[in-house]
Amino acid sequence: MSKIHESQTSSPIERILICHPSLPEKCLNGKSLSENAEIEEIAEQIFLYVSPPGAAEDPKNKNSNNNGWNRQAVQFLGLCVGLYTLPSSLKKDETTKSVYLGKSTLIFVPLEGELLAVIQMRRGGGNPLAVRQSIEKCHSLFEMFHGGGVLHRLKQQKRCHDDDISNNNNNNNKCIYPGLDQLYSLRKDIRKLKTKQSRLSTDAADDEHERLQHESDQLGCELEHLQQQLPNESIRQDLASHYNEYLDNLSLVTSRQGGGLRCLVDCVVPVPIAQDSGLHTLQSSPSRLSNELVPKLTTDLQHILVHEAHQPLLFGISTFYLGNLIQYDFFGNGSAGESHFSTCGITAETVTTIMGYMASYRIKLLQQKIAHGPGNKSVTSPLRLGNIASSLAYKDQAAQHEQPSIAAQQSMSLSGGSFLVPPPSFMMSGGGTEDEANQSSIAIESEQQIAWAPRLNLFINGGKSKAAEQQQTSKNARVLCYTIGDFSFLIFLHDEGDLDLQSDAGRDMVSNVLVSVRNKMDAAVMTTSQAMISSSSPSPYKDRQKPNLGEPGVDFILIDRKQHELTLFTDRKAVSSSPSSKKPQGNGASPRKRFGFMPPKIAVPSQGDKKAISQSLEWAVLGLDCRHRLASHLHLDVLLAFDDMMNDIATKFSRKNDDDSSAAATSSSSKYVELCTCMALGWVYGCANGDTELYAFFDNSTYVTVSDVQNAVKRMHNKVSQN
Repeated sequence: MSKIHESQTSSPIERILICHPSLPEKCLNGKSLSENAEIEEIAEQIFLYVSPPGAAEDPKNKNSNNNGWNRQAVQFLGLCVGLYTLPSSLKKDETTKSVYLGKSTLIFVPLEGELLAVIQMRRGGGNPLAVRQSIEKCHSLFEMFHGGGVLHRLKQQKRCHDDDISNNNNNNNKCIYPGLDQLYSLRKDIRKLKTKQSRLSTDAADDEHERLQHESDQLGCELEHLQQQLPNESIRQDLASHYNEYLDNLSLVTSRQGGGLRCLVDCVVPVPIAQDSGLHTLQSSPSRLSNELVPKLTTDLQHILVHEAHQPLLFGISTFYLGNLIQYDFFGNGSAGESHFSTCGITAETVTTIMGYMASYRIKLLQQKIAHGPGNKSVTSPLRLGNIASSLAYKDQAAQHEQPSIAAQQSMSLSGGSFLVPPPSFMMSGGGTEDEANQSSIAIESEQQIAWAPRLNLFINGGKSKAAEQQQTSKNARVLCYTIGDFSFLIFLHDEGDLDLQSDAGRDMVSNVLVSVRNKMDAAVMTTSQAMISSSSPSPYKDRQKPNLGEPGVDFILIDRKQHELTLFTDRKAVSSSPSSKKPQGNGASPRKRFGFMPPKIAVPSQGDKKAISQSLEWAVLGLDCRHRLASHLHLDVLLAFDDMMNDIATKFSRKNDDDSSAAATSSSSKYVELCTCMALGWVYGCANGDTELYAFFDNSTYVTVSDVQNAVKRMHNKVSQN
C-alpha cells in the first residue's frame, strides 16, 4: 500500500455521502418507500459512502460486511436528509447549507440536479465554502470523464439489453430512469416473500415452504440479472475510485500544510501548469502573447478547423501559452446549415479544467520516472512517493549541468511537438483494464507515436441555472493534448459512437486527421515564434523568468473569474529563484551585458537558493503549486482571516445578485466590495469588482495605515495591468 493511503486518515474529511434523496419518488409514481422497507431498498439511493477511517469502498470488496455497511450508510442518510430538508418546513425550497456539531461539521453540496453530496469534516479542518468549491470541481471532472455524471448515466439504458427493460416499463412511462422502477418492484416482492416465510408456521406443509423458497430464489435471480443490466453498480465503482483519488490528493496537501479545504486555495482559480518548468510553484502571472500575435494565431487555427471540416471528425481546438488559455474555438453548423465558430456554451473554466486533468497525468508520469530512478523507461507499478525526495537530488544536480542556451531552447521549441502518451492502466482513477486503455489510445503510425485520447462528455449550450440545465445537450467527444515548445493544444474529436479505434479504417482516419492537424499547428506555432523573436514583444527567455511584479512584504492574489485567470506573487525569500536580484547596485550601476543577442549570464545559485529550487521542484513533482506554497508559509490565523473575508465577499455578492435580479437597474458601485482587517500578524485586504477579485496580505512592519495598504494595492494592480 502506498504512503498516500497510509496518510489518508489525516484527511480533514471524515465521511462523504452522495445520494439521490428523491430517487424512490421518481421511480414509484411519486410514492415514497414503505415504512417496512428493508435496508437494501433504502440503500439504492446511495451511490457513494466513505466512512472513517479509510477510502471509498468498492461494492465488490464489501460483500462480507454488506449489511453492516448498508446499515451505517442508511442511518447516516436518514440523518442528513432530515437536516437538509428541515428549513423547507418553514420556507418552500429552502435547504440547509451546513450544520455545526460538537466535533465535526456537516456540509451539504448540491451536485447534479437533485443529487446531493454530504461532507462530514472534523471541526476546524476547513471552511464550508472551500469544501463546496472543492467538491464541485471534483465532481465536474467526474461528469466529464465518466459518462456525463450519475443522473445522465441512470437515464441511459444499455442497448444490448434495452428490450427487457423497456418491456417492463411500458405500464409505467413516468419513470425517468429506465429499469429502476422494476428494481424497486422486485425488492418489494422479495421483502413480501420474506415476510410470508417468517410468518409461516412450522406446522405448514413442506410444499408451501418449497413454493415460497422457489419464488424467492426466482426473484433473486431476476434481481441479479437486472442489476447486471443497470448502470448503478458501475456508477458506484467509478465514484469510489474517483473520490479515492480525490482523498489521496487532499491527504497529500494536508500533510504538506498546503491549505487543503481553505478558501485561499480552493476558492481561487487553479494555477496553470507551465509545462513542467516548475515555475508555477513560485508565482503565477498570466503570460499573454502580444495583441498583434493572438488574432493571427487564432485565424490560423480557425483555418485548420475549416480545412478539416470535410471530415466530420475535428470538433474544436483550444490553445494554451505557458499554461494560460489564449483562445478556444469549436466548429459546427447553425440552424440554417451555415458553418460558424462558437464556444458552444463551453466556458473557459471547463476548458482549463480539462487541460488541468490532462496535465495531472503528465505529472504522474513524471513522478513514476523519478520514483523508479533515472533511465528506467518502463513504468509498470504504482507510485511510491517516498522515492521522490531522494531522487530529486539527482535531478537537481543533472539540471545544473544541462541548462541549454536560449538559442537551443528556441530551436527545441520549434523542432516539433508530441502528443501526451496514455498513462498506465493502474494510474487511471477507475483502475481500468488493458482493453479499456487500448480504447483510449490512438496510434499514429506515420509519426511512430501513441496518443492518449480519453472519452469526454460535454454539456453544451447550457449553464448553471435550472432553465439552462434543461436546455443542455450532451456531446460525446475525445480530447488529445499536443505540446510544442511553450504552446499546448487541446484537440477535440467527435465521438458519437461511429468512431471505432479498434478497426483499421477508424485508426487510419483518425491518424490522418491528427497528422494533418499537427503539421498545420506546427506551422502556426513556427510563424508565431518567429514573430515573437523578431518583434519587440518579450523574448521567450524573459517570459520564462516571469519577473516578480510584487512588492516587499506583500502576498498578492488577483483573480479574473470571467477569463479564469490567476495572478499570484509572494514575497517569500525561501522561494526566491533570482539570487542576483538580492545584490544591491549603485545609482549608476547597470547589469553587464554580453556581446550580441545572448542574455546575461546567470549567476551560480547559493546553497540557500539551491535548497529553495529543490523544494520548488519537489512541490512541482507532487502536483502542488504556488497557492499551496503560500498557504504553507502563512500562519493559520491569516488563513482563517482569508476564509472569513472570502465568505463575506461571496455572501455580499450573492445578496447583491438577488437584489439586481429584482431591480430594474443598478449602479456599478453596488457591485464593488472592499474589506480590510488589521491583525497582529499584518493586514488582510480583499476587494471584488464584478468578475475581478483581489486579495493581499501586508506585513504591518512596512505598511502601517490603511492608506499605505490602499496605495500599495493600486501600485501592484497597475504593474500587473501594464505587464
